[in-house]
Formats: sequence, C-alpha cells, structure tokens
Amino acid sequence: MRTRFLLGVTLAFLGGCGDGGPSLVPVSGTATVNGKPLEGASILFVPEPNNKLGLVGLATSGPSGSYTAVTNNQPGLVPGNYKVKVRKVPPGSAPVAAEFKDDPHMAMLVTQGPEELDERKKKPSPGPGWIEGEVDREIPSKGGVIDIDVKMATQK
Repeated sequence: MRTRFLLGVTLAFLGGCGDGGPSLVPVSGTATVNGKPLEGASILFVPEPNNKLGLVGLATSGPSGSYTAVTNNQPGLVPGNYKVKVRKVPPGSAPVAAEFKDDPHMAMLVTQGPEELDERKKKPSPGPGWIEGEVDREIPSKGGVIDIDVKMATQK
C-alpha cells in the first residue's frame, strides 16, 4: 500500500515536470482592419501586469486575416489578460535588416524596439499606409478564438 502511494506521488510529481514554463492554451482568430481581413500583420500579445505567468506571444496574419498565436515557438498563450498590438507596415517604409526580411516577428520587434513595450514612452505617429491598433483581450483558461479589429491609421 505504501509503495503504491509513493509511486503515485512520484508519478504526479514527474507529470508536473516538463519544460518548466506555464501551460499554454490554443489561441487563434482573425485580424481585420475596419472589418476587412488584414493580411501580413504582426500581432504582439503583451501580458498585462495582473497576468503574472503570462509571456509575450506572437502571430502573423495570413491572407484571410487568420492567425495562430505562439509563445517561445510553441503554439498557444498563457491564459490571462493581454494588451494585443497589431501592426502592418507598408513594404519599404521601415528599414529592416536583411537577416530579418523573412521573419516578420523579428522585423516587428526591430522596427518597434523594446520601448514599444513601455507604455510610459510615447511613440511617433505611424507613416502613411501604416495599419496599427491595440486592444485589450482576456485569454480564457481553455483558449479559443480571439478576433481583433483595428482601424486604419491616419496622418494629420
């Protein structure tokens, strides 16, 4: 009896071991601009301060605006509250190093810079043709479909 108990405790402990990170849930959806599919947009999921286990997630929208979020190259996000930032920069409007030309996630991070994650700093206005928006979303404990609609940025 004692051996079974110890075996059960050991298996339960080992079942909790893995990559050591928080559990991810599947998150997908459609990115739109003014209600129309947004192709080729970079989507950044930034955990809100109350989302203590949250990690930054990324996605790129496909031709129909559909996306699937990933965290550390694994599908899904940690459940909780996020600030979701969407950006599509017209080709040639932002310099991107050659090594990142085929990696939209790195290109977005390089063009935005780490200060984009600091809400206390003001960023410059986007250029003509940029599409950019930001929404608050809660990722449920089982994941799900999270649609995002942004508005076309305008110059004044």
